Amino acid sequence: FRGEKTRNKPQHYIFNVSLNGFAKEIKRKIVVNNDITVDTFCYKIIKSMRGEMYHQYNLKLRKNYLDDLFNDVPLYYLNLKEKEKLQIRYDWGDSWDFNISLSKIVDGYNDLPFEVISGAGYGIIEDCGGSWALWEIFSGENLEWGKYDINDFDLDKCNKSVNGERL
Repeated sequence: FRGEKTRNKPQHYIFNVSLNGFAKEIKRKIVVNNDITVDTFCYKIIKSMRGEMYHQYNLKLRKNYLDDLFNDVPLYYLNLKEKEKLQIRYDWGDSWDFNISLSKIVDGYNDLPFEVISGAGYGIIEDCGGSWALWEIFSGENLEWGKYDINDFDLDKCNKSVNGERL
C-alpha cells in the first residue's frame, strides 16, 4: 500500500459525505484529524448518518474494499490525496452506500478528532429496506415506519451522537 512509508504529519481532512441516491438531500461535511483509525473514521461517518451500528461495514478505496487489517491503522496511512473518493458500505442487506470525497487537506489538527461542521437531511432509517424504501418513507407513501421529515437535521445533536454523548 502507498502509505507504508508515510509518516504522520499533523493534519486534518475535510470530507464531503452523502448518502448514495440522496446526494443533495442527505449529506454531511466533516473535519477529521488524520491520526484517527480507519475503523473510527467509518464508525463516526455511519453514526453521523443515523446508523445505529447494528450491521457490518467496510471501506472502499481505489476500487478495492479494505479488509479488517486496516481497521486499526491511522487514516494518514492510506496516503489520501485531495479530490480522492472513498465509499463506505453499511449493512449488506439494505446496502447503504456513503460516498465520500476528500475536499481539502489542512496542516495542523482540528480541536476535535472528528467533527461534523455542516449537514442536511435526516439520514438513514435502520432496517427499512434501503434507499428505495427510504424514498417511500420520506414521501409518505410508506407509513409503516412512522412519519419522518427528510429535512430534519440538527448539527449539535449529530455531533453529540457521533462523539458518544447521550442525548
